[in-house]
Amino acid sequence: MRNYNLRKRVLVTGGAGFLGSHLCERLLADGHDVLCVDNFFTGTKDNIAHLIGNPHFELMRHDITFPLFVEVDEIYNLACPASPIHYQHDPVQTTKTSVHGAINMLGLAKRVKAEFERTVRLDPSNLGGHEGLLQFYLQAPGVMGGSSAKARAEAEAIAKVNPMRGHFARATIANREKDAVSVEREDRAAVAGYPDSLVAVNTLANLLANTNRADEAFATMDRFLTRRPGDVNGAYALGRIAAITGKQLDRGEQALRTVLAAPGVGTDSTLPSPANAHYRLGDILRKRGERERATGEYEMALKLNPRHEAAKRALASLKER
Repeated sequence: MRNYNLRKRVLVTGGAGFLGSHLCERLLADGHDVLCVDNFFTGTKDNIAHLIGNPHFELMRHDITFPLFVEVDEIYNLACPASPIHYQHDPVQTTKTSVHGAINMLGLAKRVKAEFERTVRLDPSNLGGHEGLLQFYLQAPGVMGGSSAKARAEAEAIAKVNPMRGHFARATIANREKDAVSVEREDRAAVAGYPDSLVAVNTLANLLANTNRADEAFATMDRFLTRRPGDVNGAYALGRIAAITGKQLDRGEQALRTVLAAPGVGTDSTLPSPANAHYRLGDILRKRGERERATGEYEMALKLNPRHEAAKRALASLKER
């Protein structure tokens, strides 16, 4: 799942199930607003209890065999009992969920598409409308109007308004088609055209880091920081890459400590959160074998944000060993 820091409103049906709850976590971590819908036939609130209270998470008790009217940008329909024990317990409800529920979600998707179409008719330069249509055409089945060609047309419309987001749109299509070469080409083109954009630079650096090209990832960040020395978000991005790759750990630690000492961190929402910085410091220290110091950083992350799930898992992993 690629994150271009463009917040979306995402509906997850069956969101309190095992798979759905993990998807909710991931979408929140990627910076989206999540509406979790579940009738708790097999799902349980225990799976999403830690997400309740997150300002970007909303829980709705609803059976999707009945129509649902909400405004969202994407829909993930996971509402169906998966275990034989559960679906054999009430085969009628299972069938209704699989058939009527899917029909209702397809109907919702068509209404969402109509809203996007209305938006771009009223304002052809509206990026949100074009990006919503692009996602619809990529995800909808052909019988509902899904089409790679139409998705590409939306990507070109986006590029006319904002060339950088046009590159991201083309990369989204390529990623859906599992065309890694084209994804990287578009990410590199975004950086070439917008070298001062941390969104573009960080997207490419993350791609390189996640494909075992740490040296290239650091070089990408170095070029950005040379152009924008003292950029706090850039320093955090460099520290995060060090934590992910396990390379240049001393430099990563120094960058993250610079972030924590920067004015506004902790009060300015445009800057990295201190909890995330402490969490990444914990990762760096753990990779260096400094378990006690890593534990301290994870605990500080949780003190600052008790709902920091990644820090909880990292701390539990350390205590198990």
